[in-house]
Amino acid sequence: MLRELRVSGYRSLRQIRLSLSQLTVVVGANGAGKTNLYRALQLISSAAQGTLATALAAEGGLPSALWAGPRRKQESHRIELEIDLEDLAYELQVGLMPPPQGPFELDPDVKEERLWVRDAGKRHLVAERAASTAFARDEDGKRTSFPFKLWGGESVLAQIVEPQRFPLLSELRVRLLGWRFYHAFRTDAEAPARQPQVGVRTSALAHDGHDL
Repeated sequence: MLRELRVSGYRSLRQIRLSLSQLTVVVGANGAGKTNLYRALQLISSAAQGTLATALAAEGGLPSALWAGPRRKQESHRIELEIDLEDLAYELQVGLMPPPQGPFELDPDVKEERLWVRDAGKRHLVAERAASTAFARDEDGKRTSFPFKLWGGESVLAQIVEPQRFPLLSELRVRLLGWRFYHAFRTDAEAPARQPQVGVRTSALAHDGHDL
């Protein structure tokens, strides 16, 4: 179960830590940041899918998604997302692409990622990424550094997919891929849910309802 969400530097969310239960209802006035909390969770899911850059491009690119208000000296120009899943915790930090940026200056650059496993109330680091380098604990608990450079535009979760060798990274990825988002569900005549198609059994409704 998702127990806590922490967001910093994302759109209207300068810094927030939100405790969650099995059912959490977020209410507030227009412009209070409710949708941005929801979008933050979608970004984490996009990291596992390998569509982080695409998701941010749909928001106008990373510069558009960054917190635009005044910053303290110690505040970084990054989007920082962290979730607590009871037995696992995950952190993702995304910033601007370093020069030379070229034609893709709006793309994100993953600066840091961390995965912890929780045991007896303590968190143990089992995977960490710093820019293009990373390490993870393998199935025997041995620290393994990756011999290749990671691409900055996507999460380590989408680039290292070896479930038998790195079971904890795989477990987190599988859980995030299982998240579903139903926001602004279309019901018009051209909506995906209204289009004829061959019916198949599905375990969960698709985001756009096309398999309804």
